[in-house]
Amino acid sequence: MGKSKMDEDSIESKVTLVGEKISNVGSEFIFMGSTPECEKCNFSNTCMNLSESRKYRVVARKKEDVRECTLHEEGVVAVDVIESPLIIAVESAKAFEGSSMNFSPIECKKRRCSMYRVCKPEGLEEGEKFKIDNVVGDMIIDCEEEKDLKIVEAKLIS
Repeated sequence: MGKSKMDEDSIESKVTLVGEKISNVGSEFIFMGSTPECEKCNFSNTCMNLSESRKYRVVARKKEDVRECTLHEEGVVAVDVIESPLIIAVESAKAFEGSSMNFSPIECKKRRCSMYRVCKPEGLEEGEKFKIDNVVGDMIIDCEEEKDLKIVEAKLIS
């Protein structure tokens, strides 16, 4: 796949706390929301400042100590994160840089297909609006269901 057109330096980052195990620059995670334990914690405002079910990428680790956390046995650390670009398969006829559309997952029952996660990406719900920033290109393997698809890089639109 081609190089990403999205420039991480131009995307606004947020400071949050993540488990020490996933605090390395480049690590990605899906924020799953809070738990009852989180509501009792003094750091909950910092941890819970992300959008639920969204995928994030760590872009910087703060030079702070590891803090104790009841959910992360290794503790948590402060990091800068950005919302990860969405890598999505869309119908070729709709794959135009700069176009916006509502997400509709590709109908596919081939869960073992290596491209399944591109056709049904995590952290993106049906009907959510996104804008295509880059048409990456053709699928790297032929679709087993013979659909004409392109891979695009996109971002959510509020």
